[in-house]
Amino acid sequence: GKVELSGTINLRRPAQARFTAMLAATKLPIEAGKQLVSIDGKVSASGVLRGTMWDVDVRIERGLGVRRPSQKGMQLHDSGPLDDVEFVDAAGAAQAAAREELKKAGGPAMRLRIASQELVQVHSDELRLDMRVQLVMTQVGGTNVIDGNIEATRGWIDIVGRRYTIERGWVIFAGEIPLDPRLDIRASHQFPSTLLYIDVQGRMSKPQVAFSSDSGVTDQSQLLSLILGGEGG
Repeated sequence: GKVELSGTINLRRPAQARFTAMLAATKLPIEAGKQLVSIDGKVSASGVLRGTMWDVDVRIERGLGVRRPSQKGMQLHDSGPLDDVEFVDAAGAAQAAAREELKKAGGPAMRLRIASQELVQVHSDELRLDMRVQLVMTQVGGTNVIDGNIEATRGWIDIVGRRYTIERGWVIFAGEIPLDPRLDIRASHQFPSTLLYIDVQGRMSKPQVAFSSDSGVTDQSQLLSLILGGEGG
């Protein structure tokens, strides 16, 4: 991959430090969760320190492209310490204690506004999405709060070998603590004799999935059978 970074920083008045930055990436590998994605695009940022809080604006200026690896391959697993592992040796226990102290300390406060000037494209062998991003992320101490939304304006996703069109797709953040955004997603596929819809709504922690069709069939098991391999007609 390739990345170009340029910018300025003004520290003449430490209480009101400022910076600007521009980042252009070409096939830049980034670890996202437990997967390795490839990033292409241009992002600019500017920020000012207001008292004890950094106020930062991030703008996706050139259509950002995110390439996900095929889900048919292997996923990248985190090689760091596992959250559910209890350390019994002295060195491991010390590292665990240090991480807990860092979590409590939190670090400097920050308000981060992220806005996409153009559509963000996410694509892999199993999906293609064009998205708009409007988010405000606030971090104070060890607490993170997100407001705003991510909208999928168009795209498709592969489900059991069939391509479903994204009719709408919203991930809505409203400052929940802990983080638990609301979902409003609809995908559709035209079978030979019926147009089938998959709706996903509710909180990300407990999404509700429902099926419907334009033929009047409402039996969820019948529609699920169609999704999993039926021919619809």
